[in-house]
Amino acid sequence: MTKVLLVGNRFRNFIDDSFLSKFEIDILDIYSLDIIIPKGYDLIVWDGNSIYPTKDKGSVLIYVGNNDVGDSLTKVFSIKANATILVKDDNKYDLVDALGNLWCRTSDPVELLNHIFKLYSWTKGSIRKESLQSDSYIPFDVTNMSDMYEFCDIIKNVSNLVENKRGNRYFGNASTRCSKMFPSVIRRSSNDKSKLSGLFDYILVSKRNISKEKIQPDDFVITKFGSSSENCSKVLYFGNDKPSVDTPSQLWLYTEYPNINYMIHGHAYISGSSEIIYTDKYCSCGDLREVSQVKNHIQKEDCNFFIINLINHGFIIASDTLDRMRNIVNGVNFVYRNIGEELVKLSS
Repeated sequence: MTKVLLVGNRFRNFIDDSFLSKFEIDILDIYSLDIIIPKGYDLIVWDGNSIYPTKDKGSVLIYVGNNDVGDSLTKVFSIKANATILVKDDNKYDLVDALGNLWCRTSDPVELLNHIFKLYSWTKGSIRKESLQSDSYIPFDVTNMSDMYEFCDIIKNVSNLVENKRGNRYFGNASTRCSKMFPSVIRRSSNDKSKLSGLFDYILVSKRNISKEKIQPDDFVITKFGSSSENCSKVLYFGNDKPSVDTPSQLWLYTEYPNINYMIHGHAYISGSSEIIYTDKYCSCGDLREVSQVKNHIQKEDCNFFIINLINHGFIIASDTLDRMRNIVNGVNFVYRNIGEELVKLSS
């Protein structure tokens, strides 16, 4: 049974038998809680003071913020929460997830609780791969690769075009197959008819949570899926810096589209290009369900580029060359997502 911790008294009077039959719920007053890391809970709803908890690995944390969606989402990222509840002046509640999507706006606490549990179930249904630091060492100097400076300039340009609307949290990530950059350690998918060979490609991915406005070649991390001698269920990264949380999805996309060598992902939408495609279902950062969503719409595996909007999330631009990537970026418009107002879409 799912174990739920509600900290604070706001929802105490609204827990009825329908909730108790599905969840094991503990309700604690903030002043009686003497632990900063609540252990053993699957879902934590924190309605207390500003001393926020550290959640267990794999648990879902939702906290009650203020009425400012930007401030509250900045806090979401700083405490590694999954969503926030905004208490509005008109006695309404907004449940907004980490990517700024509105799950419900209601004055009924029971409806709010129902959507909290819906968000929890959706979050737990995501498909993820763990990132594991490799003990191996790959000797190469990314700062000597002229193409990486050119790629970074394009990323900075996109960063300038996509204004941050959510506090200190900007952008997304960028990656490259980097096959011609260190060919001695690359085994390209095109050298083998089996797609599985692509699982052993090395991909450079931007570091986790870095500023894309100032990105440099040494802000990338070497990654790959674990080989049969290591662990195929994990993403391996080399060095001390973790790669973007989206790394597993992008590794799979490089496997599926062997001509693609560069990707830029951001948290805005793209317009201005003909027939911009939107995915059907919402997937959060790092959820491998996003790969199947892209494949549903980009069915030509030997394509040289694609542009796709990820519903409730952002965009991906993928290309075979830097020239094509630059031309795409210069030819489209980036549109702000309506943070805190865009209703979540879980099915087509």
